[in-house]
Amino acid sequence: MSNIIKSTYTNKLSDENAKHIQVIPFGFPIQDEPAEEHLQQENAQHVIEQAHSEAEIIKAEADAYRKRAQNEVERLKKQWEEEKVLLFQQEQK
Repeated sequence: MSNIIKSTYTNKLSDENAKHIQVIPFGFPIQDEPAEEHLQQENAQHVIEQAHSEAEIIKAEADAYRKRAQNEVERLKKQWEEEKVLLFQQEQK
């Protein structure tokens, strides 16, 4: 019986004194996240561009070194051919 009295009483109270609950976001605003993400993307893009430019410099240096080494090999081959001809001529004499 007390349940019946209480349930009718609570229904009247809940309608009259109804409280509305509002959810308030907690923490950083959502708007800041895209700006931070954009900044991270810019930083990543800068790092990638810097790595590409460093790679191009290294590639150019390696190419120059390869050309110098090739020229040195060609010079040594010519020198060896000339020496071989001289030794052959000395042998003939």
